[in-house]
Amino acid sequence: MAQVFQYVGTPEIFDGVKDIPPGRLIENSADIFAWIEAENQKPDYDLYWATYIISETGRLRIGDRHTEHVACSGRKPVLAAGEIAFEVEGKSIE
Repeated sequence: MAQVFQYVGTPEIFDGVKDIPPGRLIENSADIFAWIEAENQKPDYDLYWATYIISETGRLRIGDRHTEHVACSGRKPVLAAGEIAFEVEGKSIE
């Protein structure tokens, strides 16, 4: 069974993200392209960086790189969290 992680940061950060919508649910590469376009993301050395979480149900959500993980999760527990980079070549995400 996978370990579930609860938020362990300050109450100010937890409370401060309550009105921020969760990160974008990613189910395929088209979802990543849609996120890049909708959020007007800019590459950093040809990579698109994002904050990510894996939800308790195993689903990937991403948000702007400067987003708190607890905001990306919608203030819910996670299986994993970190930063992820996408390399865009043509019309596919590597």
